[in-house]
Amino acid sequence: MRRFVLLYAVILCFVSQKSTIFALSKDDMEKFRVREYGRMELAGLYCSTILPESAWKKFRKWMAIYPGLMDRLAAMGYSDHCRSFTPAQVQAIVDALGEP
Repeated sequence: MRRFVLLYAVILCFVSQKSTIFALSKDDMEKFRVREYGRMELAGLYCSTILPESAWKKFRKWMAIYPGLMDRLAAMGYSDHCRSFTPAQVQAIVDALGEP
């Protein structure tokens, strides 16, 4: 039983640390700026209530579903191996999906 309680405490600690990675101030959440964003950072803005890995998976699905968005991003140099979005790519995403 002690092992279970200890494991549960470690998992809770890990999850709480991961969920605060993208904690933003109230001012940052009120005004969205088009700038360079890491892919997990931008996904976290769109899906702020879930863990970053899950937010990225959901955000990637949204990008794939929107007609023509992936083609437009690819024309700007985006690929699955990119770890960040340029300001032009962020603007294309905002034009397609709206502001986070």
